[in-house]
Amino acid sequence: PTAIPAKAPTAKPSNPTATPTFAPTGPSMSPTTSLPTRTPSRGPTTVPTLRPTAIPTAEPTLFPSSATVANVTIAASQTIDGLSASQYYSAEANYSLTLRSTVASCMTGVSPTNVHILNVTGTVSGTRRRLQATPSAAPSSGILAAYQVSVASHYDQSALQSQLAAASSDGFFNQQLTIFAQQFGAAGFVNATSAALIIATASPTAAPVSNPSSSSSSKLSGGAIAGLTIMSFAVVCAIGFAAYYCVFMGASLTSITRVSKFWQHRTKFDPFRTESVSVSPPK
Repeated sequence: PTAIPAKAPTAKPSNPTATPTFAPTGPSMSPTTSLPTRTPSRGPTTVPTLRPTAIPTAEPTLFPSSATVANVTIAASQTIDGLSASQYYSAEANYSLTLRSTVASCMTGVSPTNVHILNVTGTVSGTRRRLQATPSAAPSSGILAAYQVSVASHYDQSALQSQLAAASSDGFFNQQLTIFAQQFGAAGFVNATSAALIIATASPTAAPVSNPSSSSSSKLSGGAIAGLTIMSFAVVCAIGFAAYYCVFMGASLTSITRVSKFWQHRTKFDPFRTESVSVSPPK
């Protein structure tokens, strides 16, 4: 034999026949998959696949896994003259964004998202000025805005309070209010001014007041609980006996008294009653 074939292979058979040379046969091997059955291949077990351990995986600790971060919170009420409450609520989104941005700009590191408007009510200011002015001077309308500033615990609370109070007193708050009013389309705040500011602190403590382990000492013991239960039961029984005596025994005594009085009266005035009288003969 040679390493080179005698003829080149062709693309089609040399002489195909129209009919198959032999009948087709079945598959060379039977299918491996079986028909589904009503019963599972394995029965369920009563125990889990992984047996639980007798001890916990990690030892419990007296403290939480991570330190609790307490926010610094400042609550303030500020009176702003120059617009009414109805004007504020006519475009609440614009006015709220303007006020939050103004308050945040007065304190270092505070963003508008840290300021939350709690309530806005209408007020009438200028009463003191009207006493000194002419009688025809009318008081100006204003709003009383209550808001809350909440930031992370690493901020100095007293410093934030001082910054907010200084901005309200030296006119910086009014300047920022005008700038943000023009930026966000709050026309009522353009010429508005801050009249009064009241700041209150509402900051939670960074640590718990007492150790959780020491709270168990304040709980009542089993003997004390049993004593209180017996005492309560005795008091309830005494109250029940007193009520029974007043209702039923009182009625019985009243009935006996009435019957006794009736028979006494009948015996005294009965005309059919006979009495033996001894009469001595005349001398």
